Amino acid sequence: MKLLLIGHLGNIHHTDNELVHVSPTRSREFALEFSKAGFDTTAGAYWPDAERVLSDTLRYVHIDKLNANDYDMVFCHLVLSVQQLRDLAHGVQITQGAQAYGKDQAKFQAILDHPRKYLQLDAPRPLYSDSQVAQQLVDGFKAIGVATQNAVSKWKHMYPHSNVEWVNAATIAYKYPKGPKSPYPSHDRPNVIYLGRMNDASGVTPLDKIHFIASKMPSVNFHIVTNKIRDSKTDKVFAINELQTGAGRELRYNDACKLVKLPNIFLHRGATYAQSFDWMHYADCAIGFTVRRGQDVASCKTWEYLGCGVPVVIEEDTPETWLLKEIFAGEIAEYGNWEDFVKKIQFVLDNPKQYKRRKVRKYIAQNHGYDSRVKQWAEIMERYV
Repeated sequence: MKLLLIGHLGNIHHTDNELVHVSPTRSREFALEFSKAGFDTTAGAYWPDAERVLSDTLRYVHIDKLNANDYDMVFCHLVLSVQQLRDLAHGVQITQGAQAYGKDQAKFQAILDHPRKYLQLDAPRPLYSDSQVAQQLVDGFKAIGVATQNAVSKWKHMYPHSNVEWVNAATIAYKYPKGPKSPYPSHDRPNVIYLGRMNDASGVTPLDKIHFIASKMPSVNFHIVTNKIRDSKTDKVFAINELQTGAGRELRYNDACKLVKLPNIFLHRGATYAQSFDWMHYADCAIGFTVRRGQDVASCKTWEYLGCGVPVVIEEDTPETWLLKEIFAGEIAEYGNWEDFVKKIQFVLDNPKQYKRRKVRKYIAQNHGYDSRVKQWAEIMERYV
């Protein structure tokens, strides 16, 4: 079976050296595991110099060279891949230096029109801003996978005639072993890590949440490793320029540090994807917040915490709370109750032996790697031909 994967593959060969939480890493892993599962896999890459043959069953091909008729099926990873295909099919070219593509509209329309097409989503979001276009795009997929159980019913409500399946959330964090040196300046005090974006759609920003928690725990150091931050005064989201290059509103690192008001909160320049795992491995505890009640988005940072085995405290209504109860990987704080967060963090710090890091990593490797996700997809593809 010849499979074409379209995802976030712009810098697919550089992802370990990019900043934390890059989608190309996940698309790359999907392509790799499809190839190992017996699919002759081609992944569309946006940069010409990303082209390469990795094995007899896996290759990266520049997106302008793809021909839909060469493949038995098309697999789209995340909503942006679908939106971009649609735009390319309607003449919206991408011309950002070496990342230039979109010369042949008909080629991209042919990919969209492929008779056997599948889509993996992390959240039940419309595929396009125009509802009629979104419906047409949804109708083109044989099956759609979503990464949380409560997202299935929401998607069916949005598009009742689509075939939607729950596909396990996945991570590759367990593949990154603990490095020889801690990234923390000191281990004289407990170190708590928050890894991820500092801007989200919640009423209280993650930075404000951390400020409240840290103010109640002055003897604990809180470390933020991020590439984006929201200015609470202007409510604008900035990319910190020492952390992220490219267009967009940039905030100097020294100015970003001015948003930190407590001596036990530390904002760090962005770690690369590979480096970010040592921040988790060497942490005493990791924390994660939900955006809203009934959240339907799988939390990437939570899965990466679990893949490293670090004990976590996450907020109630985060989709991954069921897993913490199953493998005892951490504690669940009451939704919106930062006092309860403080209590749960202190409990984790006081009882480190209750949380078996190796056992948690092993469980994640066996049940939530991309190999297990591809096995689920292989079964789905057989049912929806």
